[in-house]
Amino acid sequence: MGQLDDLKKGCKVCILTSGHEAFDTRVFHHQAKSLAAAGFDVTLVVPHNQDEEVDGVKILGVPFPRGRLDRVCRTTARVLRRGLRQQADVYHFHTPELIPAGLLLKLRGKKVIYDVHENLAKTLMDKAYLPVFLRPVISATCGLFELLASRAFDAVTAATDGIRERFAGHRRAVAVRNFPALSMTVTRRRPRGPDQEFKLVYAGVIGESRGVVEVIRSLEYLPSPESISVILCGQIAPPEFESALRRLSQFGRVRYHGYLEYSALMETIAEADVGVACYAPLQNNLDGMPNKLFQYMGCGIPVIASNFPSYKQIVETHECGVIVDPLDPRDIARAIEFMQKNPERRKKMGENGRRAVQELYNWEAESGRLLGVYQELAAAIRWSAVG
Repeated sequence: MGQLDDLKKGCKVCILTSGHEAFDTRVFHHQAKSLAAAGFDVTLVVPHNQDEEVDGVKILGVPFPRGRLDRVCRTTARVLRRGLRQQADVYHFHTPELIPAGLLLKLRGKKVIYDVHENLAKTLMDKAYLPVFLRPVISATCGLFELLASRAFDAVTAATDGIRERFAGHRRAVAVRNFPALSMTVTRRRPRGPDQEFKLVYAGVIGESRGVVEVIRSLEYLPSPESISVILCGQIAPPEFESALRRLSQFGRVRYHGYLEYSALMETIAEADVGVACYAPLQNNLDGMPNKLFQYMGCGIPVIASNFPSYKQIVETHECGVIVDPLDPRDIARAIEFMQKNPERRKKMGENGRRAVQELYNWEAESGRLLGVYQELAAAIRWSAVG
């Protein structure tokens, strides 16, 4: 019996997050479900309205935070308390405000994995709620604390290769990227009729830095905006941003679906004509690689994406979409018009993107990196038990 099987035998894994939905793509659908399917006893502690078990994962809910400060203070404490009661062997936490909780768990002799979704230092430089003159100090201080604290953890799993490089000095830092599961991707069931609306889809958190405003404004520069709809799938954050969206002249072309369960989200993406990922050129966005880009590709639709080097490399290498200036609605409009007028080229781009996901960018292959981390921890737990 191998090391990984040794860890499975009676091993409890507790995943902690204070800032995600219970059914978040990375936290639940990718990591928690994969670990449960591999035979681990998996519990997820997360803001949620009930305790339940889904797909072999026990979900333990804590009250939703009432705001940013409540999330950092009370929600993290509640998540930690419920997590401690599980007496798990391995704790795998998301969100940087749980770093102190991770350090406390290490003091209790637990194996701890820190999952890094974003470059914390760069993210803080873009936060509008922080005074501009204080951002460099806060960014540098929090970034240094994160790096120093991470040395205490048994592993760091990063959402991108660029984020992993920040932790290159860590003994066990691994990129576990947000590629879609092939089992969840779908393709359009029927051909698009000539008189149907041309659908642009945006999936994910809807915020000011995500380029949604510029995409909606781009319709103003199209000859027939009434033939186009913009499908928004995700939560608006902060909630008051919705009023800014509704003031846009073309908001009548928006179809807001809100948060969708994963399978419904993939169905909605597959029924669209083009997926948009026009993030603003903020520090953290430049280093990131949004899950939505690969979701669009996996569902066989072409993409319109920001002209960042990382996005450009994917899109142009696989010829699966068009790159635009995310701050220029006219440039986005030109890309939309090109997609409308070239259905065969659009179809070919979609096929290219789906092929790339099937061959390279899929969770079935990427999950091995996650399980590899647990295999290494298996040896440490086994030898500790023997000692």
